[in-house]
Amino acid sequence: MNIYIIDSSAILSGKPISLDGKIVIPESVRDEVMREDPKLLELIQGNVTMESPSRESLLLVKEAAERL
Repeated sequence: MNIYIIDSSAILSGKPISLDGKIVIPESVRDEVMREDPKLLELIQGNVTMESPSRESLLLVKEAAERL
């Protein structure tokens, strides 16, 4: 199964999110969407799982960003 991690712009665009797989958002994305337009979060709530990234994942992303 594919896992997609989406950011707030994907939700706030208001466009349908139809991906074949698990859709994950971090808590910070949920908080941002709740501030901007809580109804959008309600619309996708059944299709999205909220998970916190592991420390290892955060470190890998930071290292990749530093190489850019």
